[in-house]
Amino acid sequence: MKRLAAFFLVLTITLGSVPACAEWAEGAFSMVNTAAFSERNGQRTSLDLERQSAEAIIDFQTGDRLGLTIGGTKIVLYPVSGGLAGLTWNPQGVSLLHEKDIKALNHPLLPGEVPAWGADMAWPGLGVARLVLVPLGADAYVGFLISHPQDRKVVRQMEFRRVPGPRDRPD
Repeated sequence: MKRLAAFFLVLTITLGSVPACAEWAEGAFSMVNTAAFSERNGQRTSLDLERQSAEAIIDFQTGDRLGLTIGGTKIVLYPVSGGLAGLTWNPQGVSLLHEKDIKALNHPLLPGEVPAWGADMAWPGLGVARLVLVPLGADAYVGFLISHPQDRKVVRQMEFRRVPGPRDRPD
């Protein structure tokens, strides 16, 4: 009886320490740009989108970090303090997702319970850029790439949707 109680205690402690990221999807995703704008002197201009999709691999790493691999390049994103509640953005006048959209897609979680991951990195042609990923429900993510080339701000929104079907099926 003592062994059984000890087993349940160890099982409870082990399951209680599983990182929160286990509830979010990982694996192969189709990534597509869904919105973009440039802002200079307070004036926003929508940018043309590259509608080609790319394959992205999302995987979780130790420390609740998120690995994002696109075109053979692996990017490590770190937890954003406060999750969705720790982010602010102004989508007015452009077609970016609003905070209320992301909250609705992650309902019933509160904004502080919705994780976000981000990192600053050198991005070809853009200089230093900030990439942030936030889940859109259990099987998708939205990403924002924010850069400041020359004297303007450029924001690109990407959506990551799970690739349907088995990845190893024959043609």
